[in-house]
Amino acid sequence: RDALLALNRAAQSAAMASTTPCARPKERTIKLNYFGLYWEIFMEIKVNFLDKLRLEAKFDDFTVVADQPIRYKGDGSAPGPFDYFLASSALCAAYFVKLYCDTRGLSTENIRLSQNNIVDPDNRYQQIFKIQVALPADISAIDRQGILRSIERCTVKKVVQAGPEFVIEVVESLEADAQAL
Repeated sequence: RDALLALNRAAQSAAMASTTPCARPKERTIKLNYFGLYWEIFMEIKVNFLDKLRLEAKFDDFTVVADQPIRYKGDGSAPGPFDYFLASSALCAAYFVKLYCDTRGLSTENIRLSQNNIVDPDNRYQQIFKIQVALPADISAIDRQGILRSIERCTVKKVVQAGPEFVIEVVESLEADAQAL
């Protein structure tokens, strides 16, 4: 319960100060009372089971297909779910670099961003996400620091660092469950 309270406070603070690309229009959010706390359903993602190990996630106007690598008995026809997760943090960091540069009239043409995931060999769930950004020599020291600070604003990074809570449950019907909210 304490974790949920802290997460709720963090979510409310983030929502108040949010200018991130992930912010959804109010008409697309659903308000609910969960454990006596105010929450909003930010995004519903519906998943369809396709052939073999392929999966399809639908949200907003997008469809994302995932598969498993051949070594995990998939066809390797699409990135795996964890691959999308890893890419999301690199893409989020790059978005904030782009936003910073665009608002200051700086070109991103020669800026490169990379993320490496360093895995503890004794515990594969313990990882370091190392994000590196290569900046051209003509970027000032002030803008270099600004670009690094902009990466700190990454929504994916902040959610991972806050340690989201997962609630896993069986329901009679997803449509009925959504209506109850």
